[in-house]
Amino acid sequence: MSPEELASFARAISNFPQEHIDHLYQLLLRLQETHVDPELDLIRSEYHALSSEDGIDTLPNDPYLQWLIDLFNSDAHSSLYTNFLDVLDEAHIDITDAGTNTDVETDHGRHAGPMVASWEPRPFERSHSPDTFNEHDPRWRQAIALDHRKLASQALEAWRDGLQRKREALLDYEDARANEFADQFYHKTLARKAVSHWRNTVKEMQNLERVAIEHRARKDAITALTSWTLGAREGLFKRVRDERLLYSSLGMWQGKVDAIREMQQKADIQYETHVTQQVLVKLFTTTSQLQEDQTQAALTYKQILSRKILRLWRAQLNNLGALEKKRESLMSTFAGRHVLRLWYDRTRSQIDEKQALLAREQMLKVKFFRRWQAYVKQSKEAKYTTAYQRMRRKVKVGIATAVLTNWRQQVSKIRRMRDVADEFRARRNVEAEHRLALVAIMSMYNRTQQVDNSLQQAQKFRREKIIARLEIFGNRWLLPTRQIMVNQRTADNYHSIKTAGYTLSRLRSWRNVTYRVKRLEDDADRLTQRNERKRTADLLQKWRRGAIKLNSEVQGIEERLLPVTPAARRSQLLASTTPAYTPASALFRKTRALKGYREEDED
Repeated sequence: MSPEELASFARAISNFPQEHIDHLYQLLLRLQETHVDPELDLIRSEYHALSSEDGIDTLPNDPYLQWLIDLFNSDAHSSLYTNFLDVLDEAHIDITDAGTNTDVETDHGRHAGPMVASWEPRPFERSHSPDTFNEHDPRWRQAIALDHRKLASQALEAWRDGLQRKREALLDYEDARANEFADQFYHKTLARKAVSHWRNTVKEMQNLERVAIEHRARKDAITALTSWTLGAREGLFKRVRDERLLYSSLGMWQGKVDAIREMQQKADIQYETHVTQQVLVKLFTTTSQLQEDQTQAALTYKQILSRKILRLWRAQLNNLGALEKKRESLMSTFAGRHVLRLWYDRTRSQIDEKQALLAREQMLKVKFFRRWQAYVKQSKEAKYTTAYQRMRRKVKVGIATAVLTNWRQQVSKIRRMRDVADEFRARRNVEAEHRLALVAIMSMYNRTQQVDNSLQQAQKFRREKIIARLEIFGNRWLLPTRQIMVNQRTADNYHSIKTAGYTLSRLRSWRNVTYRVKRLEDDADRLTQRNERKRTADLLQKWRRGAIKLNSEVQGIEERLLPVTPAARRSQLLASTTPAYTPASALFRKTRALKGYREEDED
C-alpha cells in the first residue's frame, strides 16, 4: 500500500466512533482466527453477524463496511489484518483491553452533523530526563501499546515456530505398530496374490490335461475305427475271392463231366455205325461165306467188341477215378478253406469285439456291423442276379462309395463336433477372461479402497491429534498444511493412475496369453485335420492298389485256366474279344450248381 493511500485511510478512520473501530477490530480478529484468506462475501456475512450479536444497526450502504472493503481491495498481497493495524498506527489510534483510545479528544455527542475530527495535533515535546515523562500522556500510552503489540506478535511468532517444529517432528515420527501393520498387510496381500496365481496356474494345467486326454481319446477312436474298417473290407475281399474260385472250380468240373458224356455218346454212335457197315458188306459179298464164317465172325466180333468195350470202360473208369479224386481233393480243399475262413472270421470278430470293448466303441461298431451286413446281403443279391464283370465293377464302386460316404459322414460329424467344441471353448475362454478381469478389477478396486480407507483413517486420526494438541490455526501453519494436503491428493491421484495402468497392463498380458493359447489350439486342430486327410488319402490309395492287384490276379487265374470243351473255348474266346461279356448266371447260383451236382451223382 502506498503512503498516500495509507494517509487517506488514516484520515477516514479518524472520523469513526470508538465503538465502530472496536467493532471492525473484533471482526478482523474473528476472520483471522477462522479463515486465512477471507473474501468479500465472507466479510459482509461476518460483519452483519457480528453487528447483530453486538446490537448495532446496519445500513444498506454502511460507510464502515464500505471503508473496510476499500481497504481490502487496496492491497491484495498483504493480509487485511496487517493493513488495518498499519492504518491504526498511521492514525495514532491505540488498541487496549479496555477499548480503543486515541491521542486526540473526540466528542461525537456534540455534533449532529457529519463526523469530523474535533482535535488538533500537538507536537510531541521530548524531555531531556526520564523523570519528566507523563504516564497519562496519550502518546506515551500509544507507544506502550505498540510495544505490547510487538511483544505479543513476537510471542505469537515464537509459538508458531514451536508448532512448526512439533509438526515436523510429528511428520518425521515413525510408528512401529503402524509399520508392523503395514508389513503384515503387504505380506498377506502378497501371499493372497501368490495363492491366487498358483490356483489359476493349476486350473489352466488341468484344463490343458483334459483337452489333451480328449484329443488322445478321439485319436484312439479314429484309429480303432480305421483298423476295424480295413479288417472288415479285407475279410469281404477274401470271402468274395474264395467264392469266385469255388464257382470257377465247380464250373470246370461240370464242363469235364459233360465232355466225358459227349465222348461216350460219340463212341457208341461210331461203334454202331462201324458194325452196321461191316455186316452189310459181308451180307452183300457172299451169303455162303457169311454162313461159313458166321460162327467165326460172331466169335471174333464178340472178342473184338468185348476188348474194345473193356478198353474203353477201363479208360473211362480211370478218367472218372482221377476226376473223382480231383473233385474230392478240391472239395476237401474248399471245405478246409471254408472252415479256416470261418475260423479266421470268427477269431477276427472276437478280436474286434475285444478291441471295441477296450475302446468303448461297442455301440458304434454294432451299428456299422449291421449296416455292413445289410450292404453285404444286398451286394450278394445284386451279384447273383447280374453278370460277372458288372458285378465286379458294382462291388468295387459300391465299396468305394460306402467307404467314402462313411468317411464323409464321420468327417462331417467330427467337424460339427469340433465346431461345437470350438464354440464352447471360445465362449468358455471369453467368460473366463471376463470373469478373471472382473475378479482382478474387483480385487484391485477393493485393495485400493482398503488402502484409501486406511489412509483416510490415519489422516483423520493424525489430524484430530494435531488439532487436539495445537488448538489454534495460524496463518503459517495452515498454508503448509494445505500444501501438504494438495501434495497428498496429487500423490493419491498418481497412485490411482499407476494402479489403473498396472491393471491395464495385466489385463493386456492375460489377453495376449489367451490369444496365444487359442492360436496354439487352432494350429493343433489344423495339424490334426491335415494328418487325417493325409491318412485317408493314403488308405484310399492303398485300397485302390489292392483292388487293382486283386483284379489283375483274378484275370490272370482266369486266363491260365485251360479250356476243355468247345463250349468252354467259345466262352473264353468271347470273353477275350468282348469286354462286356458275362458268363451264364447259373454258374453263380448255389441252388442250380447243387442241382447239377446231384443229377451227376444220380447218373
